[in-house]
Amino acid sequence: MARHRGHRANERDTKASLPAPTTAPSTERSEPVSLQTHARRIVLITLVVGGPYAVWLGYLWIHLQSGWLRTPVSASGERPLLVVGTQSSATTFMAGELQRAGLEVMHESSDTSWAFARDGTVSWLHGIRFLRGSAPKDSLVSLCSSFHGNMGFHPAMFRPPNRGCSYRSKWDRCWAHECLEWVRQEWGCAIKGSCETPFVHTLLQVRSPLRVAESLTVKFCANSGGASKADGSVMHPSLMMFARALFPARDWDALRSCARVALALWLEYNSVMRVAMEEGTINAHYRIENVSACGVLKMAGMLDNATAAVTFTSNATAATSYARRAAVAAFHPNGTALG
Repeated sequence: MARHRGHRANERDTKASLPAPTTAPSTERSEPVSLQTHARRIVLITLVVGGPYAVWLGYLWIHLQSGWLRTPVSASGERPLLVVGTQSSATTFMAGELQRAGLEVMHESSDTSWAFARDGTVSWLHGIRFLRGSAPKDSLVSLCSSFHGNMGFHPAMFRPPNRGCSYRSKWDRCWAHECLEWVRQEWGCAIKGSCETPFVHTLLQVRSPLRVAESLTVKFCANSGGASKADGSVMHPSLMMFARALFPARDWDALRSCARVALALWLEYNSVMRVAMEEGTINAHYRIENVSACGVLKMAGMLDNATAAVTFTSNATAATSYARRAAVAAFHPNGTALG
């Protein structure tokens, strides 16, 4: 008996000392993800990424195109207000101020099909409608050969494309042809009386030329060597290209510095607008340093002084004599017009 008990005890000790058996790794492969799972993931990603965009497009369509809530405004529909001013003249600021006053005003865009611009536009490139003559061939090629996103210009900003160009494409042959058509049509159209989009009142926004030059220098000048931006650098090629295209009579290459290019651009742009004021196609001017959004609305006849309510009017434009006096004051602090 004792021998058997000892044998069983030894057997238990031997088993306890043996290592625990290990499970052999499985040679079976995991089941592949089913097509249904793949489809479910694709749908989920599409909803997360494209859902908000689709909702936004639907919102714009309902408010701007459907006619369910109000009458849509077409590309040829009259708008109350256009404000033009050279780049860096605080047009973005003024557009924001007018929006805060309750108006549907857009910066640079006048396309009422996909933007809230039925009350007007604040823009620098809409000044193209006051240029003299017809668009030179070289200007058309420069403006429409490629997309310059830093210049605030794309044909989609002015109307729905007549050629059915895809909004999913930033720039292609279709948009290039659309650009050519728009520039030919808009160049000098205010003088010819042929603008597709009419505005009841047009105002010129003027900012101090030194402030404009300072802003353009910061935005568009690239340092050359160790020189300062104002004195020893070259202007960004996009801005130089637009300057040459819009004002081809000036020798831009002779200016040799960013500050001179910026000041020359201010002078060329506002000189064209001054002539338009003298002819009555621009109603009046104001200096952005001295006028609020309410002041702009008063000048445009859109603010009732008695009720302080914004109204839309089609009254006659400002008198030509006032436009002449305003133009003189705009270009020189002592009242002398610049040559």
